[in-house]
Amino acid sequence: MGVIAILLVTLGCSDAGAPDGPAPPSPEVVAGSSDSAAHGRSSVPWPIAPARIDRISSKPPRADSKLPNAFPPDDSVLPDLLAESPGRALMAYHPRESFDDRGAWEAETVFFLGLDGEWRSLKMQSLGLPASTHPGVDTYGAGELSPDGTTWAAPTTAGIVLLDLLTVRPREVALPGDHTRYLRWRPDGSRTNVMRLHGASTQKTWALDPQTEKFRRASYVLPIDGFAANGSVVTFTRRGDKTVRTVHRDQAKLRTVVALPHLLARRGAAVGRDHAVFGYNRELVAVEMRSWAPVARLRLGRGEAAGWPRGWLDDDTLWFYESTRGLITWNVDDGQTRALTRVAPAARPDTYWSASVAVDLLR
Repeated sequence: MGVIAILLVTLGCSDAGAPDGPAPPSPEVVAGSSDSAAHGRSSVPWPIAPARIDRISSKPPRADSKLPNAFPPDDSVLPDLLAESPGRALMAYHPRESFDDRGAWEAETVFFLGLDGEWRSLKMQSLGLPASTHPGVDTYGAGELSPDGTTWAAPTTAGIVLLDLLTVRPREVALPGDHTRYLRWRPDGSRTNVMRLHGASTQKTWALDPQTEKFRRASYVLPIDGFAANGSVVTFTRRGDKTVRTVHRDQAKLRTVVALPHLLARRGAAVGRDHAVFGYNRELVAVEMRSWAPVARLRLGRGEAAGWPRGWLDDDTLWFYESTRGLITWNVDDGQTRALTRVAPAARPDTYWSASVAVDLLR
Protein backbone atom coordinates (compact mmCIF):
# COMPACT_ATOMS: atom_id res chain seq x y z
CA MET A 1 0.00 0.00 0.00
CA GLY A 2 1.36 3.41 -0.95
CA VAL A 3 2.20 6.24 1.40
CA ILE A 4 -0.96 7.91 2.65
CA ALA A 5 -1.41 11.68 2.48
CA ILE A 6 -1.05 13.38 5.83
CA LEU A 7 -4.66 14.55 5.92
CA LEU A 8 -6.79 12.31 8.11
CA VAL A 9 -10.54 11.94 8.41
CA THR A 10 -10.13 12.26 12.17
CA LEU A 11 -7.13 12.96 14.33
CA GLY A 12 -7.47 9.55 15.90
CA CYS A 13 -7.34 7.70 12.58
CA SER A 14 -4.63 6.91 10.07
CA ASP A 15 -3.97 4.49 7.23
CA ALA A 16 -4.81 0.82 7.53
CA GLY A 17 -1.29 -0.23 8.47
CA ALA A 18 -0.88 2.25 11.32
CA PRO A 19 -1.50 1.44 14.98
CA ASP A 20 -5.09 1.58 16.10
CA GLY A 21 -6.34 5.06 16.92
CA PRO A 22 -6.77 6.15 20.53
CA ALA A 23 -10.02 5.56 22.31
CA PRO A 24 -12.50 8.44 22.67
CA PRO A 25 -11.58 10.90 25.42
CA SER A 26 -13.04 10.37 28.83
CA PRO A 27 -13.17 12.56 31.93
CA GLU A 28 -11.69 9.56 33.74
CA VAL A 29 -8.47 9.51 31.69
CA VAL A 30 -5.71 9.24 34.27
CA ALA A 31 -1.99 9.69 34.52
CA GLY A 32 0.19 9.94 37.59
CA SER A 33 1.95 13.24 38.23
CA SER A 34 5.68 13.24 37.60
CA ASP A 35 6.35 13.01 41.34
CA SER A 36 3.74 10.42 42.25
CA ALA A 37 4.53 8.30 39.18
CA ALA A 38 8.21 8.29 40.04
CA HIS A 39 7.45 7.13 43.59
CA GLY A 40 4.77 4.62 42.66
CA ARG A 41 1.87 6.41 44.35
CA SER A 42 -1.67 6.15 42.99
CA SER A 43 -2.62 7.94 39.79
CA VAL A 44 -5.04 10.87 39.62
CA PRO A 45 -7.40 12.04 36.84
CA TRP A 46 -5.64 13.95 34.09
CA PRO A 47 -7.16 17.47 34.15
CA ILE A 48 -8.25 17.81 30.51
CA ALA A 49 -11.72 19.24 31.24
CA PRO A 50 -10.51 22.73 32.36
CA ALA A 51 -8.42 23.23 29.19
CA ARG A 52 -9.58 26.08 26.94
CA ILE A 53 -11.53 24.88 23.88
CA ASP A 54 -10.76 26.65 20.58
CA ARG A 55 -12.20 26.23 17.09
CA ILE A 56 -10.92 27.09 13.63
CA SER A 57 -12.30 30.44 12.47
CA SER A 58 -14.86 30.21 9.67
CA LYS A 59 -12.78 32.70 7.69
CA PRO A 60 -9.37 32.74 9.35
CA PRO A 61 -7.22 35.82 8.68
CA ARG A 62 -3.92 35.43 6.85
CA ALA A 63 -0.83 34.40 8.78
CA ASP A 64 2.44 36.25 8.22
CA SER A 65 4.63 34.02 6.03
CA LYS A 66 6.20 33.75 2.58
CA LEU A 67 3.67 31.15 1.51
CA PRO A 68 1.18 32.03 -1.26
CA ASN A 69 -2.48 32.80 -0.59
CA ALA A 70 -3.59 29.59 -2.28
CA PHE A 71 -2.41 26.41 -3.98
CA PRO A 72 -2.72 26.39 -7.78
CA PRO A 73 -5.79 24.65 -9.27
CA ASP A 74 -5.31 20.89 -9.46
CA ASP A 75 -5.62 20.89 -13.27
CA SER A 76 -2.99 23.63 -13.76
CA VAL A 77 -0.64 23.33 -16.73
CA LEU A 78 2.74 24.47 -15.40
CA PRO A 79 6.35 24.63 -16.65
CA ASP A 80 8.29 21.37 -16.36
CA LEU A 81 10.46 21.38 -13.23
CA LEU A 82 13.10 19.19 -14.91
CA ALA A 83 13.45 21.72 -17.74
CA GLU A 84 13.41 24.82 -15.52
CA SER A 85 15.27 24.16 -12.29
CA PRO A 86 13.95 26.20 -9.34
CA GLY A 87 17.23 25.89 -7.41
CA ARG A 88 15.28 25.90 -4.17
CA ALA A 89 11.60 25.37 -3.47
CA LEU A 90 9.44 26.88 -0.75
CA MET A 91 6.61 24.38 -1.08
CA ALA A 92 5.59 21.11 -2.73
CA TYR A 93 1.91 20.31 -3.29
CA HIS A 94 0.27 17.08 -4.45
CA PRO A 95 -3.18 17.74 -5.96
CA ARG A 96 -6.07 15.87 -4.42
CA GLU A 97 -6.23 12.13 -4.97
CA SER A 98 -8.17 9.17 -3.59
CA PHE A 99 -7.36 5.81 -2.03
CA ASP A 100 -8.44 3.92 -5.15
CA ASP A 101 -6.42 5.96 -7.66
CA ARG A 102 -4.57 3.90 -10.23
CA GLY A 103 -1.20 2.97 -8.76
CA ALA A 104 1.54 3.97 -11.23
CA TRP A 105 4.20 6.66 -11.57
CA GLU A 106 2.42 8.19 -14.58
CA ALA A 107 -0.50 9.00 -12.29
CA GLU A 108 1.64 11.11 -9.91
CA THR A 109 2.27 14.83 -10.37
CA VAL A 110 3.71 17.18 -7.75
CA PHE A 111 3.69 21.00 -8.00
CA PHE A 112 6.68 22.98 -6.67
CA LEU A 113 6.78 26.67 -5.73
CA GLY A 114 10.27 28.07 -6.37
CA LEU A 115 11.81 30.92 -4.43
CA ASP A 116 11.26 33.00 -7.57
CA GLY A 117 7.50 32.78 -6.91
CA GLU A 118 6.83 30.54 -9.93
CA TRP A 119 5.05 27.20 -9.76
CA ARG A 120 6.47 24.22 -11.67
CA SER A 121 5.23 20.70 -12.26
CA LEU A 122 7.06 17.40 -11.77
CA LYS A 123 5.62 14.35 -13.50
CA MET A 124 7.00 11.46 -11.49
CA GLN A 125 7.29 9.17 -14.49
CA SER A 126 9.91 11.60 -15.86
CA LEU A 127 12.32 10.49 -13.12
CA GLY A 128 12.66 7.07 -14.73
CA LEU A 129 11.85 5.11 -11.58
CA PRO A 130 11.14 1.39 -12.03
CA ALA A 131 7.42 0.65 -12.22
CA SER A 132 7.83 -1.93 -9.46
CA THR A 133 8.86 0.75 -6.94
CA HIS A 134 5.55 2.67 -7.04
CA PRO A 135 3.76 2.20 -3.68
CA GLY A 136 0.55 1.02 -5.36
CA VAL A 137 -3.12 1.93 -5.07
CA ASP A 138 -3.44 4.58 -2.35
CA THR A 139 -2.58 8.25 -1.92
CA TYR A 140 1.05 9.13 -2.67
CA GLY A 141 1.53 12.56 -1.12
CA ALA A 142 3.80 15.56 -1.65
CA GLY A 143 7.02 14.05 -0.35
CA GLU A 144 9.26 16.08 1.95
CA LEU A 145 11.31 19.20 1.21
CA SER A 146 14.53 19.68 3.14
CA PRO A 147 14.37 22.58 5.61
CA ASP A 148 16.45 24.78 3.27
CA GLY A 149 14.41 23.86 0.18
CA THR A 150 17.35 22.46 -1.80
CA THR A 151 16.39 18.77 -1.84
CA TRP A 152 13.14 16.85 -2.16
CA ALA A 153 12.65 13.31 -0.83
CA ALA A 154 9.79 10.97 -1.72
CA PRO A 155 8.91 7.34 -0.94
CA THR A 156 9.29 4.25 -3.09
CA THR A 157 8.78 0.61 -2.18
CA ALA A 158 12.57 0.17 -2.42
CA GLY A 159 13.41 3.13 -0.15
CA ILE A 160 13.30 6.78 -1.22
CA VAL A 161 14.16 8.99 -4.19
CA LEU A 162 16.15 12.20 -3.62
CA LEU A 163 15.89 15.08 -6.08
CA ASP A 164 18.44 17.91 -6.01
CA LEU A 165 16.42 20.97 -7.06
CA LEU A 166 19.43 22.75 -8.54
CA THR A 167 20.71 19.95 -10.78
CA VAL A 168 17.26 18.20 -10.95
CA ARG A 169 19.07 14.87 -10.98
CA PRO A 170 17.22 12.12 -9.07
CA ARG A 171 18.98 9.55 -6.90
CA GLU A 172 17.32 6.32 -5.82
CA VAL A 173 18.37 5.11 -2.38
CA ALA A 174 17.51 1.54 -1.43
CA LEU A 175 16.82 0.82 2.25
CA PRO A 176 16.13 -2.43 4.13
CA GLY A 177 12.47 -3.35 4.37
CA ASP A 178 9.47 -3.82 2.12
CA HIS A 179 7.70 -0.48 2.07
CA THR A 180 8.31 3.16 3.11
CA ARG A 181 5.65 4.25 5.56
CA TYR A 182 6.91 7.70 6.52
CA LEU A 183 9.88 10.02 6.07
CA ARG A 184 10.93 13.28 7.65
CA TRP A 185 13.97 15.56 7.56
CA ARG A 186 15.73 16.46 10.77
CA PRO A 187 15.42 20.18 11.55
CA ASP A 188 19.06 20.84 10.59
CA GLY A 189 18.68 18.98 7.27
CA SER A 190 21.60 16.65 8.03
CA ARG A 191 19.58 13.44 7.95
CA THR A 192 16.41 12.02 6.53
CA ASN A 193 14.61 9.61 8.83
CA VAL A 194 12.66 6.92 7.02
CA MET A 195 10.21 4.51 8.63
CA ARG A 196 10.08 1.20 6.73
CA LEU A 197 7.69 -1.72 7.08
CA HIS A 198 9.44 -5.08 7.40
CA GLY A 199 7.13 -8.02 6.82
CA ALA A 200 3.51 -7.76 7.87
CA SER A 201 3.85 -5.58 10.96
CA THR A 202 7.45 -4.82 11.99
CA GLN A 203 8.45 -1.16 11.64
CA LYS A 204 12.02 0.13 11.71
CA THR A 205 13.42 3.63 11.28
CA TRP A 206 16.57 4.32 9.25
CA ALA A 207 18.63 7.53 9.53
CA LEU A 208 20.02 8.40 6.11
CA ASP A 209 22.78 10.87 5.24
CA PRO A 210 21.52 12.39 1.95
CA GLN A 211 25.05 13.36 0.85
CA THR A 212 26.81 10.02 1.30
CA GLU A 213 23.66 7.85 1.12
CA LYS A 214 24.93 5.93 4.14
CA PHE A 215 22.32 4.91 6.68
CA ARG A 216 22.02 3.28 10.08
CA ARG A 217 19.24 1.82 12.19
CA ALA A 218 17.74 4.39 14.54
CA SER A 219 17.11 3.48 18.17
CA TYR A 220 13.41 4.34 17.90
CA VAL A 221 10.47 3.85 15.59
CA LEU A 222 9.66 7.25 14.18
CA PRO A 223 6.20 8.43 15.27
CA ILE A 224 3.94 10.44 12.98
CA ASP A 225 5.68 13.54 14.29
CA GLY A 226 8.46 13.62 16.82
CA PHE A 227 11.23 16.13 16.10
CA ALA A 228 11.87 18.88 18.64
CA ALA A 229 13.13 22.23 17.38
CA ASN A 230 16.68 21.39 18.52
CA GLY A 231 16.76 18.25 16.36
CA SER A 232 16.06 15.74 19.13
CA VAL A 233 13.52 13.00 18.53
CA VAL A 234 10.96 12.73 21.33
CA THR A 235 8.98 9.52 21.83
CA PHE A 236 6.41 8.48 24.42
CA THR A 237 6.14 4.86 25.52
CA ARG A 238 4.28 2.88 28.14
CA ARG A 239 5.92 1.53 31.29
CA GLY A 240 3.26 -0.30 33.24
CA ASP A 241 0.52 2.26 33.85
CA LYS A 242 2.90 5.19 33.32
CA THR A 243 4.10 7.17 30.29
CA VAL A 244 7.82 7.62 29.69
CA ARG A 245 9.15 10.43 27.53
CA THR A 246 12.45 9.63 25.83
CA VAL A 247 14.57 12.36 24.25
CA HIS A 248 16.90 10.87 21.61
CA ARG A 249 19.84 13.11 20.78
CA ASP A 250 22.52 11.51 18.60
CA GLN A 251 23.31 8.28 20.47
CA ALA A 252 22.20 9.54 23.90
CA LYS A 253 18.81 8.98 25.54
CA LEU A 254 17.15 10.83 28.40
CA ARG A 255 14.09 9.13 29.93
CA THR A 256 11.57 10.81 32.21
CA VAL A 257 8.22 9.66 33.58
CA VAL A 258 5.62 12.27 32.64
CA ALA A 259 2.06 12.96 33.72
CA LEU A 260 0.36 12.05 30.45
CA PRO A 261 -2.14 9.33 29.54
CA HIS A 262 -0.42 6.98 27.11
CA LEU A 263 -3.46 6.91 24.81
CA LEU A 264 -2.88 10.59 24.11
CA ALA A 265 0.89 10.43 23.72
CA ARG A 266 1.68 7.15 21.99
CA ARG A 267 1.70 8.61 18.46
CA GLY A 268 4.20 11.32 19.33
CA ALA A 269 3.90 15.10 19.47
CA ALA A 270 4.98 18.34 17.86
CA VAL A 271 7.43 19.42 20.55
CA GLY A 272 8.01 23.16 20.91
CA ARG A 273 9.89 25.27 23.42
CA ASP A 274 7.14 25.38 26.07
CA HIS A 275 4.38 23.18 24.69
CA ALA A 276 3.83 19.80 23.07
CA VAL A 277 0.79 19.31 20.84
CA PHE A 278 -0.86 15.93 20.33
CA GLY A 279 -3.54 14.75 17.91
CA TYR A 280 -6.39 13.07 19.77
CA ASN A 281 -9.93 12.11 18.80
CA ARG A 282 -10.80 14.95 16.38
CA GLU A 283 -8.90 17.64 18.24
CA LEU A 284 -5.40 18.94 18.87
CA VAL A 285 -4.37 19.07 22.52
CA ALA A 286 -1.69 21.53 23.69
CA VAL A 287 0.16 20.51 26.84
CA GLU A 288 2.41 22.77 28.92
CA MET A 289 5.62 20.79 29.31
CA ARG A 290 6.71 21.91 32.77
CA SER A 291 3.59 20.46 34.40
CA TRP A 292 2.33 18.28 31.50
CA ALA A 293 -1.11 19.76 32.10
CA PRO A 294 -3.38 20.41 29.08
CA VAL A 295 -3.89 24.12 28.45
CA ALA A 296 -5.92 24.22 25.22
CA ARG A 297 -7.83 21.99 22.80
CA LEU A 298 -8.46 22.88 19.16
CA ARG A 299 -11.66 21.02 18.37
CA LEU A 300 -12.74 20.15 14.83
CA GLY A 301 -16.17 21.09 13.58
CA ARG A 302 -18.61 19.06 11.52
CA GLY A 303 -17.12 18.23 8.12
CA GLU A 304 -13.60 19.34 9.09
CA ALA A 305 -10.66 16.97 8.80
CA ALA A 306 -7.23 17.82 10.14
CA GLY A 307 -3.83 16.26 9.79
CA TRP A 308 -1.13 15.71 12.33
CA PRO A 309 0.70 18.79 13.73
CA ARG A 310 3.48 19.65 11.28
CA GLY A 311 5.66 22.05 13.24
CA TRP A 312 6.05 25.39 14.98
CA LEU A 313 5.91 28.73 13.19
CA ASP A 314 7.18 30.42 16.36
CA ASP A 315 7.38 29.53 20.06
CA ASP A 316 3.59 29.65 20.52
CA THR A 317 2.17 28.98 17.06
CA LEU A 318 1.70 25.56 15.53
CA TRP A 319 0.79 24.82 11.90
CA PHE A 320 -1.12 21.87 10.46
CA TYR A 321 -3.40 20.70 7.62
CA GLU A 322 -7.18 21.16 7.51
CA SER A 323 -8.76 19.65 4.40
CA THR A 324 -11.52 22.19 3.85
CA ARG A 325 -9.28 25.26 4.19
CA GLY A 326 -5.59 24.47 3.66
CA LEU A 327 -2.60 25.08 5.92
CA ILE A 328 -3.69 26.58 9.25
CA THR A 329 -1.85 28.01 12.26
CA TRP A 330 -3.00 27.82 15.88
CA ASN A 331 -1.60 30.03 18.64
CA VAL A 332 -1.82 27.85 21.75
CA ASP A 333 -1.55 30.90 24.05
CA ASP A 334 -4.43 33.02 22.74
CA GLY A 335 -6.35 30.43 20.72
CA GLN A 336 -6.27 32.36 17.45
CA THR A 337 -6.24 30.47 14.15
CA ARG A 338 -4.94 31.88 10.87
CA ALA A 339 -4.56 30.67 7.27
CA LEU A 340 -1.16 30.05 5.71
CA THR A 341 -2.31 28.76 2.30
CA ARG A 342 -5.83 27.98 1.08
CA VAL A 343 -6.97 24.97 -0.92
CA ALA A 344 -10.02 25.41 -3.17
CA PRO A 345 -12.40 23.82 -3.60
CA ALA A 346 -12.41 21.84 -0.36
CA ALA A 347 -11.48 18.18 -0.63
CA ARG A 348 -14.37 15.72 -0.88
CA PRO A 349 -14.61 13.16 1.95
CA ASP A 350 -12.95 10.51 -0.24
CA THR A 351 -10.11 12.66 -1.57
CA TYR A 352 -6.92 14.00 -0.01
CA TRP A 353 -4.27 16.59 -0.78
CA SER A 354 -0.93 17.14 0.89
CA ALA A 355 1.89 19.67 0.99
CA SER A 356 5.44 19.99 2.22
CA VAL A 357 7.12 23.23 3.25
CA ALA A 358 10.80 24.22 3.47
CA VAL A 359 10.49 25.36 7.07
CA ASP A 360 13.64 27.50 7.09
CA LEU A 361 12.11 29.66 4.35
CA LEU A 362 8.65 30.13 5.89
CA ARG A 363 9.20 33.59 7.39
